[in-house]
Formats: sequence, C-alpha cells, structure tokens
Amino acid sequence: MYFSIYSIIMALSKTCDMPNCLHCAHCSSCHKYIQSPNDSSCYSNQQQPKTSASFTCSVCVSSTIAFFNLTNTELYNLLLFDNSDLLNFIESFSCDLSAQNFQTKYSTLNETGEMNHASKQKNLSYFHFNVRSLGKNKHKLDDFFLMTEVNPTFIATSETKLKSNYILNVDIPGFNFIHNTSKTNSGGVGLYINSNLTYQPRNDLNLKIVGCKSMFIGILTSSGKPFITGVIYPHPTYAFQPFQDEFVKLVTHLQNNNYDYLIGGDYNINVIKYQENSNVSNYVDCLASCGCIFLINKPTRISKNSKPSLLDHIYTNICDEKRIINSGITIFGISDHLPIFVNFNLHHPTHQNSKPKFRCMKHFDPTIFVADLSLKLNNLNPEVNDANTLSDEYVKLFNDTLDTHAPYRYASRKEQRSFDKPWLTKSILTSIAKKNTLYRKQLTTNNPNIIRKYKTYRNKVTHLKEISKQNYFKQAFQKCHHDMKNMEGC
Repeated sequence: MYFSIYSIIMALSKTCDMPNCLHCAHCSSCHKYIQSPNDSSCYSNQQQPKTSASFTCSVCVSSTIAFFNLTNTELYNLLLFDNSDLLNFIESFSCDLSAQNFQTKYSTLNETGEMNHASKQKNLSYFHFNVRSLGKNKHKLDDFFLMTEVNPTFIATSETKLKSNYILNVDIPGFNFIHNTSKTNSGGVGLYINSNLTYQPRNDLNLKIVGCKSMFIGILTSSGKPFITGVIYPHPTYAFQPFQDEFVKLVTHLQNNNYDYLIGGDYNINVIKYQENSNVSNYVDCLASCGCIFLINKPTRISKNSKPSLLDHIYTNICDEKRIINSGITIFGISDHLPIFVNFNLHHPTHQNSKPKFRCMKHFDPTIFVADLSLKLNNLNPEVNDANTLSDEYVKLFNDTLDTHAPYRYASRKEQRSFDKPWLTKSILTSIAKKNTLYRKQLTTNNPNIIRKYKTYRNKVTHLKEISKQNYFKQAFQKCHHDMKNMEGC
C-alpha cells in the first residue's frame, strides 16, 4: 500500500480553527495557526507569551519535497505508469519540417548520460533549460548533472528572473556564468561556459527587440573558423514580426561571415503549427532559406491545460551529420519545459579522396546472368503477401547476383582522370595521345614541317576540348534547369 507524502504531512499538521489563537504556533509562511501534536486543546483566553522566533509549519517545509502535492491515488498511478504510453502520446504531435535533417529522441537521465559519454572527448555539448527562476531551481540543475554524470560545455538557461544586483549563489563549480537580466519580474537569460574554454562575449549580436533577452559568445576553433553560441528568450507578449526580422537578419549575418553557430532558447513559437499557422510557416521557411537547421522536432512543453507544444529550439548551420552527433529531449522536470541538448563537433572532418568505383563488365555474360537470376528467383518465399517486402527482396537478390557477375572495381589513375573531366571523349583522348606523339617527335628533330604539324594539331585538339566542355555543361544545365536541387551538382 502506497501513502503519499501529502496525506502523511496533512495528518500530522492540524490547523487551529480559532482565530488568533495564542496557544498554537503561528506559521510565518502560510500565516496559519498549527496545533501542537501533543496537545490538541485550544483556549483563546489562555495567555502565553509569543515567541519572537519565526516558525514554519511542516506543510510549508515539506512542500519542496518531490511528489508532495500528489494524492494517494495519483502516487499509486504514477508508480505503476508506463512512460512509453506518455511518450507515444507526445510524439504524436511531432512536426516534420522541410528543413529538418536530424531526428530528436526522448531520453531518460541514464540515456542522456550514455549519449553524452558515447561521444568522444573532443566533442562539445549544449544544454538548454527553462528554469522558471534560476535562484529557486538551481538545485535541480545540480541534480540533473549529478544524476546524468555529464560535464557539458555550455548550459543555457532562460527565464532566469535574476536582477542586476542579485545576491543569490547560482554559480556551478567549473563554469563561468554570464547573464542578461530582465527589467520585469520574468524573463532573462544566462549562460554557463565550461572554464576550460576560452571565449569572448559578443554583445554586438544581441537582438534589439523590446521584450526579448539574448546573449552570445564567440569561440575561435583550432581550424581558425569562429564559432558563435548563445541563448534567446522572447517574452510571450513580444511582437512576432520584428523578432522574426531581427533573428533572420542575425543568422544571415553569421552565414555571410562564414560563422558556425548553435543558438538555443525558449522562443515561445510553437513550430508544431507549421502547417496550421501562416506566421509560423513563414518563420520556419525564412530561417530554412538562410541555411538554418532545426535540431529539435518533438514537443518540449507538456501542460495539462493544452496540447504538447514545441517552444524550445536549437538552431545551427552545421549540416554535416558527422559533426552533429545527436540531439534529444530529457524527461526531467525543472519546469513545464523539458531540457533539450545536442552533442556536436567543431572540427571539420578530413575528406579523403577515394577512388571512384564502377562495374567491371569484362567477363559479363548476359545469358549466364539471366539464368542465374531466374534460378534464384524461384527460391523466393511465395507465402509473402506484402508487395513492399517482395520488392525489397527482389532488389537485394538482383544486386547480389549482379555483384557476382559484374563486380565493382576501383578506377585506375588514367580512368580517374576521365571521371574528373567527363567531356573528354574517347576520340578526344585518342587525339591527345597523337598530339603527345608529335610533341616527342618534334623535340628530337629540327624539321620545321614536323614542328608546324605539331603546333597545328595541338591547336585543333585544344579547340575540340573547349567545344566539348561547353557542350557538356550546356546539356547538363538543360537537364536540370527545372530542378534547382540538382543544379549545384552540375
């Protein structure tokens, strides 16, 4: 049998019904009079001196304990609840953005730690938390990293609710903390930077929008390419269009100046409504046109009074899957927003020039190939009724048989040059070989006729190569002039 903390504390703490009872203790937090556990009698006329020491009842003290507000039934259901049902419900609201290249995963504390530890030491990690008052919930940040055993590079916080003259201890050992306060009672952003990292504040990048707080820092990578990271929090009542214009202007500036960037925050823009809200779709399309990628595509805010929403975002222009290791959402309650994170790499991977491969048709016999393929097709499982499964099995069988009769081989150095310049046809390559023969011949003789013949033939070959190159690209552009995605490959 499970008993909730709420029911136990309420049983021990009895409130006095008599106003201004001098016999009971007065709670300085809830301002109620609490009876003594050993004496339930109350006499308003019993004169006892009031103590000057402050008193807090057990209910107020225990209100900070986890699951305190749960009743017996709610606690029982929670202990027997399967998280997979909740995740399936939340993921049903996931969005499929055209700019989305990376898939977000929900993870437990242990899984978050494993995802971070699986990445190499040279990789960096970025976490964002909507803390709803950093002074009040900073201990939850400590609990999060204690249980995940993660040592992140950046910890971004929004809705810090710190004042410029705050006296709270919000420092985390091993991190430098910078923040941008809000003039109101809500808002504000903060950024913890690992003390092993050298950085420079970039206040020139802050968004100059009323009701929006932002903060950015710059880091110089080992490759010499600058990297920008930061956090943004626009207040829910901010003006949408001015914010969009300023933010698009920012990412365009970073892209044009060849910066790598990774920017997170609580943007108060539910991008799940991409198909429903024209403002949201226009916002997403504008960022996508600037090369901005969304790393989070599943709901991050869970509320009893509304549908799950995706308000916490992480944006980047790093489109290489080898540099973005993983991204995710951790099931951990700091506020009604779930923490989001990404593990990434600032180092550009070295591109190895691999030789092209093609099928060797030297010993290929079509008759033998068809006979072998027919024999293997007869062995397919006839009981499979799914057309997709049958087609997949046929394609695999066909490719395996073709690999046996016409295996791939690497191109030779001579063949590789022809891949680099596909406009050099066989006839042109033959002419080039003849030109080289004439060149060697004119070097060994002073005969003016042979020299004149070589120069004339050389000029003709050069002219043929230029014409062939122009025709090749002209045909290539004509093929893909309706397909802008493949235009770059031309």
